Amino acid sequence: NTDMYSPNVKPERKMKLEDFIKNLRGVDNGQDIPRDLLVAIYGRIQKWELRTNDDHVSQVQAVERMVIGKKPVLSLPHRRLVCCCQLFEVPDPNRAQRSGVHQREVFLFNDLLMVTKIYQKKKTSVMYSFRQSFPLLDMQVHTFQNT
Repeated sequence: NTDMYSPNVKPERKMKLEDFIKNLRGVDNGQDIPRDLLVAIYGRIQKWELRTNDDHVSQVQAVERMVIGKKPVLSLPHRRLVCCCQLFEVPDPNRAQRSGVHQREVFLFNDLLMVTKIYQKKKTSVMYSFRQSFPLLDMQVHTFQNT
């Protein structure tokens, strides 16, 4: 690992090639990795920052950051975001209601269904307020027929 791209480390304190090599002594079952290989790796890291791709955990963390209120812990190693959609509650036709007040954003995870409401919407971001969550374990779904 190297702190080459960390904005929190002053340039004169960043890990140099020799520090990188010294830091990796004995990591190969007590043996040193060949110096020329480490020099090549350091050179590639110097050219291109080593970054990881988003995975299922980072997707769930992104949703967690967008939801305010007393919500369950979302970032769990086993949890995956399956889909999210916008739903509208069917209003009671006998009551006068403003349009859009029953819009909900629903997030379906592999083990949880979470219902939210838009709290704040900006050009580049949106925040949701937590409304309710339902664990999917032992949940039963029944089809509705209107005949």
